[in-house]
Amino acid sequence: MSEEQAIDLSHLDIGRVGNANPVQERVAFFRNLYRRGVLSLRLLFDGRVPFKTKLLPIVVIGYVLSPLDLIPLILTGPLGVIDDLVLITFAIDRFLQNVPPELLVEWAERLGYTNEDAPMLEAGG
Repeated sequence: MSEEQAIDLSHLDIGRVGNANPVQERVAFFRNLYRRGVLSLRLLFDGRVPFKTKLLPIVVIGYVLSPLDLIPLILTGPLGVIDDLVLITFAIDRFLQNVPPELLVEWAERLGYTNEDAPMLEAGG
C-alpha cells in the first residue's frame, strides 16, 4: 500500500496505553486485550479477510483447544496456561497487523471501538 493509500487508524481505541498510572494502565491493557479479541473474532468470520491472514489465529486456537501443551500443567500448576496466553496475544497482534486496514477500521467502528483521544494501533507490521 502506498503512502497516499494509507488508512488512518489513529481514532480506533484498540491500541496501546498512553501515559497513565499503573492501575489505569492495567485496566486499559485488559480492556484493549478484550477489544482486540472480539475484533479478531469478527474479522476471522469476515469472508473478505484472506485465508492466509487467518491461518495463524486458526492454528493457535487449535493448539489452545488441543490436549497438547508445551509446558505441562503437572510441572507448572496453574502457571501452565501462560504459554497459551502468550500465544493468543501474539496471534491476535500479528493477525490485526496483517488484516487489510480498511476492514480493521470498518469492524472497529461497527463495534464502537473509537476514541479521538486514545493512542491507537499502528498500521502494518
